[in-house]
Amino acid sequence: GISVVKEFKTTSAIQMLSSLYQNVPNPFSHSTTIGFFLAKSANVKVKLYNSVGELLDVLVSENYEEGEHSIGFSSDKYSSGTYFYRIETENFVSTKSLLIQK
Repeated sequence: GISVVKEFKTTSAIQMLSSLYQNVPNPFSHSTTIGFFLAKSANVKVKLYNSVGELLDVLVSENYEEGEHSIGFSSDKYSSGTYFYRIETENFVSTKSLLIQK
């Protein structure tokens, strides 16, 4: 027998998971963009930490719909060095580093 597929849909497992992207550009001197993907709508907090883990700033604390998002970050009040940014939602936490070179 022959089977005919009328419609075939695929959903990537990657699309189903929230993700924090590496900031672009990195390293940077004045400004960079931090991107993230949410698998579902959520209250999002993006926090900035120094190299010893001290909280320096909350870059974002608001609700976002599911999908791709990006936020801008300015290094105006920070010196050169390595910093960490962390995204937190009810079901997802991830941390990446960024490098400021002035």
